[in-house]
Amino acid sequence: MASKPQLVLLGYVDEQISSRNQQLASFTSSKIGGTPDWCLSGCEVPICKRCGRRQSLVVQVYSPLEGVLYHRTLYVFACVTQECWNRPHSWTCLRSQILDPAAVRTSAPSSKSPSVSSYGGESWFQDEHDWGGNDNDGNGNADNFNLASSSQLYLDNMAKTGGDRSNLNNINSNTTSITEVAQKMESKLNIIEDDANANEAVCGAVGMVGCEGEGVEATAVIEGPEGDMIAVDTPEQPTTDIPALFQEAAQIDANADVTFHPFFMVSDVEPPEDVAFSDHERELLLRYTHTTGHDFREEEIAAGAEGKGDGVYEKDVAIHGDVLLHKFKKRISRSPHQVLRYCREEGASPLWLHPPGATEVATKCQFCGGNMVFEMQITPQLVLHLRVPGVQGTPLEFGTVAVFTCLASCWNEKDTIKQEVVVVQCEVI
Repeated sequence: MASKPQLVLLGYVDEQISSRNQQLASFTSSKIGGTPDWCLSGCEVPICKRCGRRQSLVVQVYSPLEGVLYHRTLYVFACVTQECWNRPHSWTCLRSQILDPAAVRTSAPSSKSPSVSSYGGESWFQDEHDWGGNDNDGNGNADNFNLASSSQLYLDNMAKTGGDRSNLNNINSNTTSITEVAQKMESKLNIIEDDANANEAVCGAVGMVGCEGEGVEATAVIEGPEGDMIAVDTPEQPTTDIPALFQEAAQIDANADVTFHPFFMVSDVEPPEDVAFSDHERELLLRYTHTTGHDFREEEIAAGAEGKGDGVYEKDVAIHGDVLLHKFKKRISRSPHQVLRYCREEGASPLWLHPPGATEVATKCQFCGGNMVFEMQITPQLVLHLRVPGVQGTPLEFGTVAVFTCLASCWNEKDTIKQEVVVVQCEVI
C-alpha cells in the first residue's frame, strides 16, 4: 500500500524589514538575515568553531509544535569567512522556547484548525501562510501570533476597506452625474493648458499630436486607421542583476560583524509536479505515451509506492551517477523561488546533493538521548538574497543546508537555547 504523500511547506522571501515595519518583527516572525529576535533574554550569537568569528543569522523560523505549551523558534547561523563556507563546523542551529501564557491559561483544546504538516501529532505552525511579523505588546510578547507580513496586513486592510459601502456612498456623493465628472475633468485640462511645462509633459508621455506650447521642440502627425498604429511600450526595469551573479566573493573585514539585509518570509504548500509542465510539454508527453506505450507517470507512481522516489528518472541518470543531484533539481523546479523547505513528518528527509557521510546525520539527541528528526532545509536560491549593506559580491555560498532536531523537542525551565544538528553540502562538480 502506498504511504500518504508528505506535505512540504516552502518558504519565500517577502517584504524587506525596515524602520517602517521593524515593530512587526519578533520571535514569532520567520525571516532571513537581520539580527535574531530571541525568545528569551541572555541568548548569544554563536562563534565559528573554525576561525572564531561571530556568525551571522541566515534564517529565523517560528515553528511551534501542536499540543505543546511553548513558543518555539529555530535560528540558523553561518560564518561569512570564505574559507569556512560549506563546512559543518561553521554553521549552527539554535532552538529556543518560551511558555505561551495563553496556552497555559486555556485548558480546553485549541479551536484553531490543526496544522497541515505534523509529526506524531506535533505541528510546526498553525497556518502555513503566516510567516510574517507580529505586533508586540509592551513586554515584548506578541498579541497575535498568526499575523502575516506587513504587506499581507496591508492587503487585508484594503480588502476590508473595499467592502465598506460608506466609501462608495462618499464617491457617489462627490460625483452624482456624468456631467459633473466631465466638468471637473475639463477644469483640470484648462489648468494644464495654462502650464507650458505640464503641457510638455503630457505631450512627451502620451505622444499625441497638436500639443502646442513652449518647450515642445517637434511634433509628428500620425495618419491612418487606429488599427495600423503600433504602440511602443517603455522597457521594464530588469529585476535580476545578472552581472552580480558572476561577481567574486565579497571582501569583508575579518574582524567585522556581518548582518545580512533582513526580509520577512512567507510560506505556501509545495505545488504538485504537474504544475511544472507547460501545455506543450504535456502534449509531447501524451504523444510519446501513445506512440511508444511507455507511460512515465505509471512507472513513477509505482516507484513511489515502493519508496523508490522518482522511479524512471533515477534510471535515466544513473549512468553518470548524479541521481541525487537530478532529483534535487527536478524537485526544486516545481517552485524555483523557494528558499526553504519544511516537513516535520515521519519518514521525511532532505533533498541531498550527494549521499551524506555516516557521521554527518545524528540519530540521537545530545541532550535527552531521544531520536532526531529532519525538520527543514535551506535551498541554494537563498544565496541570491544574502546581501550585506555596503559590500559588493557574495558574502556566503553553500549548496544546501539540512536541519535535524530533537523529536521530543526536549526543554527544561532553566534552558535558554538548545543546539541542533546542521548538515551542509556543496555541489560537487
